[in-house]
Order: sequence, then structure tokens, then C-alpha cells
Amino acid sequence: EMMCLAVEDRPYAAVGLSSHGLFLDMYQGLLAIYPPGVEVFFLTGRDAAERILTWPYEDAPAALQQMFTAFQLIVCDRDGAFQLPAEPLLQPYRQRIHSCSMPAHCHQVSATEVRQRCQHGQTLDDLVPAAVAQYIAEQKLYLEPNLTG
Repeated sequence: EMMCLAVEDRPYAAVGLSSHGLFLDMYQGLLAIYPPGVEVFFLTGRDAAERILTWPYEDAPAALQQMFTAFQLIVCDRDGAFQLPAEPLLQPYRQRIHSCSMPAHCHQVSATEVRQRCQHGQTLDDLVPAAVAQYIAEQKLYLEPNLTG
């Protein structure tokens, strides 16, 4: 619900929910929704991208080819700038892996920061769109500390 609220005034953006964590699984789900030829980009943070790109796949060349034939990856800097790992298998796909530099003031934006501010009764104005902040307040979300980490 919060993601839908975050993009409601952005007609160029869509929100999807997936029960599968792998980008290839998510991409397969998109094939039934979007017409052929639609270019798919997944947006992820630096740390997640590094795991995806260096994962010990059973057949790494085939997995990387399948991924980067299907979609492109946009990697946002967070807690450090993204650098394409020095893995020779990634070189053929470097044009499909894009780095997205974030302004310094955006580095503080995180779910952890949102939860901490809610617990301390602080404003979310610089972290989330107004509609999302309103939803969080109305639903009384994140008022208790997250005991699971």
C-alpha cells in the first residue's frame, strides 16, 4: 500500500508485488502483464547488487546471460559507490548494469531510519512522500521497536 501511495502521482512508475525473491522469477511474472518488447529495469541498492553479481550460481555464465538478456539492473549507491566487480563473466553485460549516484542527502533514507523516527515521534518529511507519512501515522505503524532486528 505504501509503495502504491509513493508512486500514485508518477504515471511512468508501477508497483508490483512478488512472492519470489529472485529477479528472474519476478521477470517471468512480468511477462504475463506487459507486452513483448517492454524493457525491464530492476532498481536495487549497492550491497544487494554486489551479492547478485557475485553469487556462486551453479552455472554462473548461463545465469548471468539469462538475467542480462531479460533485464537491466540499476544500482543505487548507498553506504559507498557501486563499482562493477572485477569478475570477467560480468564484462559482456557491463552496458546493462547501470550505476545511479544518489545525492548525499538521500543516503540517510532507509526503512530503519523511518522506523526509528516513528518510534521517537519525529517527522518523516524528508524520508517519504506525504501520502506515505500520512498512511504510516493513520495505521500507527512502527511505534514499537523491531525486536527481530
